[in-house]
Amino acid sequence: MAYKGLLISPITSSFTGVQNIGAPGLGCWRIAHYVNQVLTSYQIPESIKIDVLDVDLTPQKLESTDFTRYQVVGISVLNDTMINTIRFINS
Repeated sequence: MAYKGLLISPITSSFTGVQNIGAPGLGCWRIAHYVNQVLTSYQIPESIKIDVLDVDLTPQKLESTDFTRYQVVGISVLNDTMINTIRFINS
């Protein structure tokens, strides 16, 4: 069985008012690449496919994302944006 995971990059400027976190959310992209490319080379029977939702690149996708198709949803734990990300997800 293949599992689907979604990583949500830091929700910044237009959603939280945090204008500049100092760097793009590369951590989510690096984790997704590692899982999708490197781990699959080990041919693990229970595979997982990771998608990344980077709302700074595609803000319209946040509202239209069907979270129910993912078994795991991870959020950025960046201190400056974490509270607003959690509030958004719970709304």
